[in-house]
Amino acid sequence: MSLRLDPALGLVVIEFRDQAGHVESLPTQRELEAYRRGGAAPPGAPDTGGMAAPAPG
Repeated sequence: MSLRLDPALGLVVIEFRDQAGHVESLPTQRELEAYRRGGAAPPGAPDTGGMAAPAPG
């Protein structure tokens, strides 16, 4: 297992390699490409604009 930062998305990618060298990642390559194409922030990314919502209570 290894971690790498995708600087374009500001996202850490977890990579798993099997004994044959095949790589699987989280998020998947398909998901990473969708984020890149759509220009959307991945789930859980910090909000970079606007005002913060008030705390519940």
